[in-house]
Amino acid sequence: MKEVQEQHVCETDTKKLYTKPTLTKHKTLRDITAGPAPSVIGD
Repeated sequence: MKEVQEQHVCETDTKKLYTKPTLTKHKTLRDITAGPAPSVIGD
């Protein structure tokens, strides 16, 4: 069950990142999948 929860959170974070064009430009799909740093999200 943990895997499902983690995957759901990952999808939510990815959607949030995609809403920011700046992050989409600087961050590639691999970077988003790997998990960006909290500082990047805050920026």
